[in-house]
Amino acid sequence: MDKLTQKQEAKTAYKNSSIEISDHFHHLAKMVEIDSDVKREIEDIMLTRYACYLITQKEDSKND
Repeated sequence: MDKLTQKQEAKTAYKNSSIEISDHFHHLAKMVEIDSDVKREIEDIMLTRYACYLITQKEDSKND
């Protein structure tokens, strides 16, 4: 299972509970240097510990 699928499944688990997704998954935009003078904006996601826990729980349940 790829990382994007894991995050989507964790978000689905949040939606099924009464937890606010935006409290644990923070979408950010970063500028990264591609070449010596070239920068590009990329999307990044900052996760809380609880979000990481949920993602790993989802992955562990797939291995059963």
